[in-house]
Amino acid sequence: MSAKPQREECFVSTIDIGGHKSLDKGSLKAFVDVIDNDGLILKGLRVIHEEGKDPWVGFPQTSYQKNGKPKYVDIIVLPSELKEELCNLTLEAYKKKSQPK
Repeated sequence: MSAKPQREECFVSTIDIGGHKSLDKGSLKAFVDVIDNDGLILKGLRVIHEEGKDPWVGFPQTSYQKNGKPKYVDIIVLPSELKEELCNLTLEAYKKKSQPK
């Protein structure tokens, strides 16, 4: 079994909010499309902000039935370190974009 490669540098150094649809449906605040510095586009991320909690980013999901109950799984699966990095940059960009000018 080979060793897991070490990441020497950040996968995403900058991002841009390509598509942005502000909402105010309970804790769902916006849908965003994220474009990284290499041109990778992730569509349909959600910005969630529940009252009294920090905002977070939800990734696109699909659902299926298991034992008669809906189950949800992420469509985009990233290593946890990379996902955290992407979420932090997404929230920073969203906050800048949603500030009144």
